[in-house]
Amino acid sequence: MTSPSSASVRRINKEFADLQENPIPNLRCSLANDNLYQWNCTVAGPRDSVYAGGTFHFTLAFRPDYPFQPPTAQFTTRIYHPNFDLEGNICLPILRPQAFKPSVKLRSILEQVIHLLVEPNPDDPLSPSIAEQYNNDRPAFEKIARDYVQQFAKS
Repeated sequence: MTSPSSASVRRINKEFADLQENPIPNLRCSLANDNLYQWNCTVAGPRDSVYAGGTFHFTLAFRPDYPFQPPTAQFTTRIYHPNFDLEGNICLPILRPQAFKPSVKLRSILEQVIHLLVEPNPDDPLSPSIAEQYNNDRPAFEKIARDYVQQFAKS
């Protein structure tokens, strides 16, 4: 692994400070073991979603060449969602290396993660069977998603 550049350190520090000074509602981020390149994040399930009442934890990991490569985001709280897999990986187009641009701010990435909780994207799933259920049997999807919140995301 290459060592981080000073530009990378400055950029992450600036964005982290911005999120501390102007937090996104219902989202908290902290450094994991004081490591600027590893963040622990917590988001409250949005009120207008099947994830309401849950508390979800995820990590953000930055590569040394950030912002030229996207961070990786991974949920550590189990979630029933078409855009997440069993390992907690997130299907978010903005995080794909071929689509990521250095101008993308972390705030935008975090807001898009929250938006996925309100409005899943079954057309770009990581879990095709859940996407199929979301499209074809929404009541069953919502029941299972709420059951997961009760079982895995209660704080």
